[in-house]
Amino acid sequence: LARELKLTAKLLTLDDRNFHCWTYRRFVASAMGVPAEDEAAYSLSKINANFSNYSAWHYRSVLLPRVHPPADLAAVLCDELQLLRNAFYTSPEDQSAWFYHRWVLGQLEPVHGRCCLPEEDWRTLLGDELAMIDELLGLEPDCKWPLATAALLRSVLGGVDPSVSDEQLRNLVRVDPMRRRMYEEQLQHRALGGS
Repeated sequence: LARELKLTAKLLTLDDRNFHCWTYRRFVASAMGVPAEDEAAYSLSKINANFSNYSAWHYRSVLLPRVHPPADLAAVLCDELQLLRNAFYTSPEDQSAWFYHRWVLGQLEPVHGRCCLPEEDWRTLLGDELAMIDELLGLEPDCKWPLATAALLRSVLGGVDPSVSDEQLRNLVRVDPMRRRMYEEQLQHRALGGS
């Protein structure tokens, strides 16, 4: 098993996004009883090598709740937001980090999350994330993922800069034509008084 684990590390050096190899690595690590802390550190090393590594982000989402008790997990996930900011500013068009970002925010959400923040803290956190994304959009105004995330956060926060939200949805219609109808529907819903 130790040899197989080394083999997965070698294969993931050659192709760090090979999800078949990641699945096998999880199996081998589990069979060996590799501490989740060690695998979390490994996933972080792969993320730092390539922010576009969706498999490493996903593995991290599985490992962090195993490594940290619920009482500590919220602080750890808030720290993950800094790692995500590095990914966003390095490669804002890559969806991997944006999916992980939604997972982190979902875990922190009051009531539904695994390690819920108090409502006021969560809304403050969302406001901080929105400010960061707006700053990123100042540099990358036509980038789909920050536009979509900003529109989502504005919707969740409700009533925050409605004209900006509409403009971002109109930009999404232009930069993401495959989902044009969805954005148009959101605009129509907003025009009828929805958030």
